[in-house]
Amino acid sequence: MWTKTIILGTLLTLTGCMTTETRWGVDQLNQFEVDCSDPYQREMLESQRVSREDYIKNGIILTSVTGTILSLADGTYEERMKIRSGSRTNTQKLTEYFREKQCRKEAFDKQFYR
Repeated sequence: MWTKTIILGTLLTLTGCMTTETRWGVDQLNQFEVDCSDPYQREMLESQRVSREDYIKNGIILTSVTGTILSLADGTYEERMKIRSGSRTNTQKLTEYFREKQCRKEAFDKQFYR
């Protein structure tokens, strides 16, 4: 009985500790300014993707009472819900797509419309 209590207490504590996000939010991705002259912008944008581990961690946090309360307290609950619904991933893909599209257009224009 004590083992189950200790494990449950540890899990509740750890899910509360996992609430801080360092990734951009959906609003920041929507306001992303494309600069095709920056060679590192593509990699930086790709680093903002939500990984499989992030999905799992996000699910654990949202299904625990402690994680949900702490997410509400630190202001990450809305972003976590967007990750769960898939709108965060869609916004990420669209931002990457429009960046590639604009950079290809600029490269084409430089080549043929000097």
